[in-house]
Amino acid sequence: MKVIQDDVEKLTHYMEKLIFQLQENEDDHRSKCCGSQDLNLHEIQVIVCLGQNGPSKMKDIGNNLSVSLSNLTVIVDKLEEKGLAERIRSTEDRRIVMVHLAMEGQAVFDGHHEMKLEMCKSMLKKLTPAEQASYLSLMGKITGNKE
Repeated sequence: MKVIQDDVEKLTHYMEKLIFQLQENEDDHRSKCCGSQDLNLHEIQVIVCLGQNGPSKMKDIGNNLSVSLSNLTVIVDKLEEKGLAERIRSTEDRRIVMVHLAMEGQAVFDGHHEMKLEMCKSMLKKLTPAEQASYLSLMGKITGNKE
């Protein structure tokens, strides 16, 4: 299928505007969902990964987030220091270490998730139900999700 240059320009403009709006909302809501915790983007990404996938091996978290194990170790260390995550060794195989969200980490995830839901609701409410279905279908196609 041929891509029309004017459409590419228009899409680029819309994407930049959407990314800017999302970043603005993220900054606005980060303090609300993270409480008194001073979290950077990587720490939030690990919390979201654990919140969505449950307890995980370091290797799996690194693969999900495309982060090296050495960088992930530093991130998880900081999350442990803040009481948001903990490492637990497997009782069956002590070589396996699982990272879990602590209670406060789960609360941060829950707040972050609620904030994301509210952001998406505010975006979708501008569309009719048919437009919402079309938008979701197209976003799934663009991002490679086959839901």
